This record gives sequence, structure tokens and C-alpha cells, in this order.
Amino acid sequence: MGRPTTLTPERHALIVKLVACGNSKTEAAALARIHRDTIYEWLHRGEARDAPESDEPFVQFALDFRAAEARYARRLRKALLADPKQVAGCTFLLTHRFPVEYGSRQVVEVSGPNGSPIAHEHRHTITPDALSERIDALAARLTGEAPGSDARALAGGDEPGRTG
Repeated sequence: MGRPTTLTPERHALIVKLVACGNSKTEAAALARIHRDTIYEWLHRGEARDAPESDEPFVQFALDFRAAEARYARRLRKALLADPKQVAGCTFLLTHRFPVEYGSRQVVEVSGPNGSPIAHEHRHTITPDALSERIDALAARLTGEAPGSDARALAGGDEPGRTG
């Protein structure tokens, strides 16, 4: 049995209120006297697909927390529309607080001349025999055996006397 949770109804309500007012997870956690990672843990537990019934307090916390974030974002959008002087500040807050939803996105496509594929040249090729020799030499170094001995077998390679 694990230790009891620190997610009390009072702490739940306080964190949700703080987030709805615009406080970050870190600020809300500090004001609720818990570590920021605790909020992430509660959200993770509450948003798990197959959360057990015993995790109902975390499910409700996650729902309330996300709703509080949405209320804060809506408040910022309303302020942005209501007062042109607030555009820069509200835009900054939205893009930094909710980067997935409001952050800028850049798509970068890399191509060769006229949109053609980028030419790539393989400069080094190795024959199967050369590769086998390198594997033998590496196995010999790792095992302390002489090259060409049964070092490949000891290193998990082919069995002695067997050819590829």
C-alpha cells in the first residue's frame, strides 16, 4: 500500500483557482506547498486511459485543471479582442503559456536544386570479406586472441570452421 496522496479537496480547489487566474504550474505548486512534479504526476494519473476507479480524484483534478487552463486562455483572447493595446501582451502570454495551440509553426523542407532530391554519394563501401576481416580483428582485440583464431566464436560470431 502506498502512502496517502497530498491531493486534498482544498489543495485541488486552490490549484485550479490559481491556474484559472493565470498562474503557471510551478507558481500554483509553490503556493499550494507541493513540488511542481506532483502536479504533473496528478495530471498524468488523471489523464491515463485506463485509470482505475481509485484514481477518480486525479481524473476530476485533471478535468478541472484543463478547464481552468481553457478559462485562462479564453480570458486572454477576450482581452486581446477588447483592447488593441493588449495585443502584444496577450499574444506573448498565449504563445508562451500554450505553445502547441498558439505558438508559431515553421515547416522546413530541404531539397536539392529545383526541388529535386538532395544528391548523396556513398564514399565508403566495404566488401563482405573486408567486413569479415574487420569483425575478426575487433573480436580479437576484445578477447585478446590472435586475429584469425576462434575469436569470432567467442564474440558471438560464426562458429569455428564455418564459412559465411
